[in-house]
Amino acid sequence: MTRVPLTASERAEVHAQLAALERAGLPVAQAVGLLRGSAAQQSRWAPVLAALGKGRNLAQATVGLFTPLETAVLRAAIEAGSPAIAHERLGAAAAAQARRSKQLRARLLFPLAVFAIALFLLPLPALIAGNIGGGAYLMQSLGRLLALAGIMAVLQYAARRYAHGSGGSGRAALESLALRLPVLGELMVRRQAQVFFENLALLLGSGVAMFDAVPVAVDTLTVEAVRDDYGQLLPRLQSGQTLAQAVSGLAYPGNSAVVGMIATGEGSGELPQLLARYAQAEGKLVAERTDTLATWIPRLLYVVLAVWMAQGIFAGFAPVTRPDY
Repeated sequence: MTRVPLTASERAEVHAQLAALERAGLPVAQAVGLLRGSAAQQSRWAPVLAALGKGRNLAQATVGLFTPLETAVLRAAIEAGSPAIAHERLGAAAAAQARRSKQLRARLLFPLAVFAIALFLLPLPALIAGNIGGGAYLMQSLGRLLALAGIMAVLQYAARRYAHGSGGSGRAALESLALRLPVLGELMVRRQAQVFFENLALLLGSGVAMFDAVPVAVDTLTVEAVRDDYGQLLPRLQSGQTLAQAVSGLAYPGNSAVVGMIATGEGSGELPQLLARYAQAEGKLVAERTDTLATWIPRLLYVVLAVWMAQGIFAGFAPVTRPDY
């Protein structure tokens, strides 16, 4: 039976609790049994407890609940004997992801609410003036709102399929178009590169070997063209290239300064630490630019909505002329 993955906020909550319980010295099975909060439904964790009882470790028992990246990190941490540190790192990463998603939803909520209100206000002058009846008013307001809700449901479903790597035949075409956009395309590439190097640093820092860490980090990328590009890293590494040499041949490296930083890290033996610092700094830069873009897009939408509402209100009060027969 396919498991329903935990959300980012649920994963953050679970990792934080498991880290605290691990540090308290509780056995893993007992720690899982003590999980509390929104992610601690019995139906989800009963199979995990059963698997732990059969001798499997936590990484094996939670396949399908955590992301493949988290599973790989936990597997390496369990082998190294330090799962608490891994839980803390994974919890912080999941909490940051949940925070970004929450901020995005909050920014989109108000424009959608204004648009929904506009659907009821626009045909109201025509109803007051007697140009339309009650049925037509409901069709133009409530009917359009229901249509909007249906469209949003379809978009949400498409977004979930996209997040799991299945976007249909038009996925590659849409991504190719987005990558060519002046501002959005650059942000997409830099964000994807930042995600890759952040996850690679987390894997390497947890003791995962380079040849094992690279494909896991590549699988966390969501843009197909970028993922295919980074998929060439492992063959280059296996042919004898250093990571810096392999990254220098990428079509989508994000910030080109990463090549020199990787070379420094490989020479000093501190590659995971330098990758983590780079990913943190690059993440802040991308987040700032994304926030700026996310701030101005709703403002432009408000202007468009205001003009649309004003035009609709004036048109609603305009008299309806009928031809003479």
